[in-house]
Amino acid sequence: MSLPETDSIIPLEVLYGTHRGWLHGWLRRSLGCSQQAADLAQDTFVRLLV
Repeated sequence: MSLPETDSIIPLEVLYGTHRGWLHGWLRRSLGCSQQAADLAQDTFVRLLV
């Protein structure tokens, strides 16, 4: 998904949809646990909301 150059704010759902997969995969490989990786990936995006 490409946003026009004039739009500098990317909605969180776009960030989540485009980056959750690779973040979860990276964390899963690093941690060796899919459940912990899913929790940390979700926590990452929750922190973006605050």
